[in-house]
Amino acid sequence: MRIRTAGFCAIAVAAAASANAQAPSTVSPAQAVLARQAAMGMSGGILTYLSKAADAGVEVKTLGYEAYTLDAWAKALPSLFPTGTAAADVKVRNRSKPEIWSDPSGFAAAANAFADSTARLRDIAKQNDAGAFKAQVKDIENRCNACHAAYRSGPA
Repeated sequence: MRIRTAGFCAIAVAAAASANAQAPSTVSPAQAVLARQAAMGMSGGILTYLSKAADAGVEVKTLGYEAYTLDAWAKALPSLFPTGTAAADVKVRNRSKPEIWSDPSGFAAAANAFADSTARLRDIAKQNDAGAFKAQVKDIENRCNACHAAYRSGPA
């Protein structure tokens, strides 16, 4: 739990520091790519934490905040792939495949399935059902892997 507390403290410090900085009037394509990469990394960390905590026997109702955060990210995810943020468009490391933009309905379906799955996880945490929680975490992992296989280049 120390890691969890330290992680949330680091996020809080970063949020407080950025709150004092003047926000730019627009987000550049490179900034959008960096934001989605950071959020993807954090969501992967949360998902790993949820899996390990559930496997360790942590009462899943205590994981509600993390499940809520993952669900909030899932709902925001599609908005971080605007036109102009493909790998060919920006000069930052970017593993997004062109299919995100050439197959928008497929990408939207994958994103919606991810969001539906994270919403179920949030609800299961409230019910404190450890078995269903573990199964739902696995479902989310599978949805992440399937989307990455279709829409991200490079290794998983």
